[in-house]
Order: sequence, then structure tokens, then C-alpha cells
Amino acid sequence: MIKEEYKFGCLAINTWMSNQITTPQKICDNLWLLVSPYKWMLHRWRNDLGRFRAKEFEQTNCIILVTKPAQHIDLLDHDNKVLERNVLSIYYALLLSGVARHSEPGFILTGSNKKGQKDVKSYTPLLAHRKAGKTLAKAIEIATVQDAVCLAKILSGIYLTKNKYSRIKKGFRILIDSMRNTIALERLHQSVRAIEAVVRPEKRRTRKHFVERCQFLIGRSRAKQNELGEIFDLRSREEHLIEVDDLLSKYGKDKIDTLIYLRAYQTEIIAEKMYRKILTSQDLRRFFMDDASIKKLWNERGQIIKRLWGTPINLDTLISRRSGFFLRTD
Repeated sequence: MIKEEYKFGCLAINTWMSNQITTPQKICDNLWLLVSPYKWMLHRWRNDLGRFRAKEFEQTNCIILVTKPAQHIDLLDHDNKVLERNVLSIYYALLLSGVARHSEPGFILTGSNKKGQKDVKSYTPLLAHRKAGKTLAKAIEIATVQDAVCLAKILSGIYLTKNKYSRIKKGFRILIDSMRNTIALERLHQSVRAIEAVVRPEKRRTRKHFVERCQFLIGRSRAKQNELGEIFDLRSREEHLIEVDDLLSKYGKDKIDTLIYLRAYQTEIIAEKMYRKILTSQDLRRFFMDDASIKKLWNERGQIIKRLWGTPINLDTLISRRSGFFLRTD
């Protein structure tokens, strides 16, 4: 798995995994998915990690291992940085796919195999990225990892392109950061900011453009307009520290908390799907290279914009499939 004179990068988290994955899986050349550390890893790396980190590593159930030939096997060098970046991109792609949520911190390791001695050279902690409140978790499947590997390559290409895609880079960072938050309204606020990086609303027309432009992704109806309007208004109230109960009181006081969690989750899914569309469509992605091209996109005729965004997602179905139900008490 880790050949001699090769270096490795390793993502390790404890998350929800498909119960169909019980053995190590080769995803593609030089990339494997494990559901537990090998015994030799626990034995060999115990001194490298220290007692407490080794215990954390033993408890992880999602380990993604990437390898590459080493130019300088003894050095902690550019190869290690490349491996860490590749593993991190896969992790971000998994988060964008609605999986890899974990309430305990994880970490990324890099190291090398010199003459059969597989040693850890670097350790980078990962902050917890949690599932949305009052939802059920989505488990990682083999196909999910295969898809994430493809997304990660595109994502890496965007981040390695200097002076381009700056708005998308900022928006994506905000979206990933939102997943660390445990407070529904704060998650919603950050997800809306991530969406605004894409829809680029004009001054004094921010609500109108947010509602109009999001509907190219989720489809058009009066109900969707109302939901998007509520999402934007909740974001505005949260930003200015204004109570939101009166905004949702028409649904009944006993449903306000549930509605806040629901709107936050809807916003998160909209943001995730927007960024996935951009990553997977080259025709759409080229409009996000700079502010001028984004403005050009939203100035196009509606039919052209609709064609670029493709078939609208079914938000209600995604909510049902990815959360199961919403009236949880935990």
C-alpha cells in the first residue's frame, strides 16, 4: 500500500460510514479508503503521534491514504505539502457532498516509507465539522469517495490558479467554516454569505437578487420565493442581532425552533449544490473567474442562465433523503 521510497498523506476522522464498507478499498491508483487503522500503523506510529493522539487515531473509522513517489525521502518538503493539500481537498469535497461530518477533531498525517520504515513526519489537526442540527447523518459510501476524488482535483485546480476565482474561494471557505458552527442561525448566516458569493446581489437589491437567482438552482414557485425570502430575512436579523420569532410566528410559536433548523439546513444544501454545480460544469465555472465575468453571467438572458445551471434540484426531496425527518429531540 505504501511502497518503499514513497511518501504518504493520511486523513483520519471518526464519522458516519456505510456498513457495507468493512475492508480496505482501493479507490484509484495510490489512493485507499480504510475503516480502521492497520495494526502496524498503531504500533509503528505510536511514538510519532504520542499516547493521546495514537488513541484518537485508533478510534477513527474513515482513513483516506494517498501516496506518491518521493524525490527526497528523508526531507519534509514540497512532496509532503502536495500530499497534505491533496488529502485536504478530498476532505473538503466530502464535506461539500454532505458527508464526513464529525463532532470530534480529526487530523492529517504525512510521512514516508524508507527501506520499509513507515514513519510519520507531520501532523495537522482538523477542527470538527458537524452535521446540521436536528438532522440525521449521511454515511460515506465508496461511490461518495470516488466522486469526491474527482471534485477534489477540480477544487485544487481552482485554488492553484492565482488571481482568479477569488469570490468563489472566499465563499467556499465561508461555507466550510459554517459547518463548524452548532448554532442554527449562525450556520444559516454563513451559508447565505457563501451563496451571495455566487449570486452576487447588487446594492439595494440584495434580497430581490438573492431570491431570484437562487431559483435558477431550486426551481421557481411562489412557495420557493417565500422560503428564500424568509432565509434572507433570517440572515439579516441574525446579522443585526434582531430577534426572529415574529418573522416566523405565523407558523405557530411551537414550530419556530423547528423552522429555524429547517431553513438553516435548506440554506446549507442550496450552498452545497451551488458549489457542486460550479465545480462540475466547465461552462458555468468559467463565469466565476472574476467579478466581471460573474456580473456578465447574471446579466445574461434568463434562458441562458437556466441552461447553464441545468435541471433544478428538488430541495424537498433532498431534505427528506438526507435528514429522514426533522422533528428530532436530540
